Amino acid sequence: MSASARGAEQLRQYLDSGDIAVALIRDDTIAIACPSGDSDRLIEVRLRGAADLEVAFIVPTKPGSPFEQVFSGPTDEAEMVLREALSFVCDLIADRIVLAWDSRPFRGGRSFLMASDLNPDAFRHLAWIVSWRGTRDWNAPTV
Repeated sequence: MSASARGAEQLRQYLDSGDIAVALIRDDTIAIACPSGDSDRLIEVRLRGAADLEVAFIVPTKPGSPFEQVFSGPTDEAEMVLREALSFVCDLIADRIVLAWDSRPFRGGRSFLMASDLNPDAFRHLAWIVSWRGTRDWNAPTV
């Protein structure tokens, strides 16, 4: 078993709990299915190297999906990079991190935001927000 396959399997075992179904879909990739039966959202974690991980949040109903976040560092800091990526995935799963789309030209685009930072002023420039479980989903009213 390759190092990336061992890493993916360790990650799968760490995240596989309770209502979260985690599957090893390739030697270097795990997939986490949303527990909500009516959601086709998915999180994929790809181990691209010893200290190089990519977390993809797949939201088929939103243009631009999948939305990726990369965690990378020097090889001797692989454990720290893995912990950082795990923390991000756990926050995403718990809906503490949401994905938002800012519609402003030149300053907009997608951002992963802490849900606790969403105040009424933050919504002014956002077109939509999605969370993994859907508990914080929001769309800007159309005029």
